[in-house]
Amino acid sequence: MLYGTGAVAILWLTAALLARWPWGIVVPLVWPAVLAAGFLAWTQALTWMPYGLPGLRVIVTVLLLAALDAVVLVALHFKAGEPVMLAILAPQVPLAFLVALFAVARARRGDVPDWRPSLARRFRTADRRARRNRCEPAPAESAVAIDVTRIDYPNCADSAAVVLYRIQGGGHTWPGGKPLPEWFVGTTSTGVDATARMWTFFREQPLSRNRQVTIPRVH
Repeated sequence: MLYGTGAVAILWLTAALLARWPWGIVVPLVWPAVLAAGFLAWTQALTWMPYGLPGLRVIVTVLLLAALDAVVLVALHFKAGEPVMLAILAPQVPLAFLVALFAVARARRGDVPDWRPSLARRFRTADRRARRNRCEPAPAESAVAIDVTRIDYPNCADSAAVVLYRIQGGGHTWPGGKPLPEWFVGTTSTGVDATARMWTFFREQPLSRNRQVTIPRVH
């Protein structure tokens, strides 16, 4: 990182000196070099950081660089001088260096988070049903067949039950039903009979006689 930021700064200083002499074009000399070095340092630091989602490093890097660029544009709009620009930009390289040290240390330890399972559970229909029925957040899994896993959400309120069957490699078909063209709808699982499982579930979960069901009136 230090070699790269130094090379970028030297490249700008060289270009600025060539613009001033022999062409006589007046351009800022120091703070654009620091800005370029800061851009490169933050890009490297944020892309080295382990993230829990693929592609998140690009989003974070673009947002931070855009924010830094916006601060520079605001300062230029108000005609900030060289000392003000240096005060804004000079801390960027050491800060990015500290972030890079933290990121590399995490990567070397293998501390790479994976947020995809938790997000998938967050938006999964069965998990929403479990939260609605005030079940415990940690479901129990049991194998039904080679390609079928049953997921039970325990201790729901009012003796409710929330059960999910996860089918590995199943297509847009009815498990246990008649096989359909695999090239069109995918594989039909034979590890579980969905119709029989649904009937068993509803038979074991009768509606309480004391529960009042309100049917909305259609006007």
